Amino acid sequence: MNIPSDWTSFSVEDIRKIREANSLRHIKMTPAEIVADTKAGAAELLKIIMNRTTRKNVVLLSSDRSEPE
Repeated sequence: MNIPSDWTSFSVEDIRKIREANSLRHIKMTPAEIVADTKAGAAELLKIIMNRTTRKNVVLLSSDRSEPE
C-alpha cells in the first residue's frame, strides 16, 4: 500500500488498512526478514524526523541571533 506523503492525519480506518497491508506483506517473510524490513522502514522515518528537527533548529538558531548594540 502506498501512503500519500501529504497526509497530515490518519483515521482509524486508514490505520487498519495500513496494518492489513503490512500483515499481507509480511505473511511470507521469516521473522528475521520482518525485523530487517521494519528496521529499514524505521531508519527511513528517523532520517525524515532528523531532517525536520535540523531544519527547525536552524530556523530557531537564526531567529535567536540578535544584532550587537
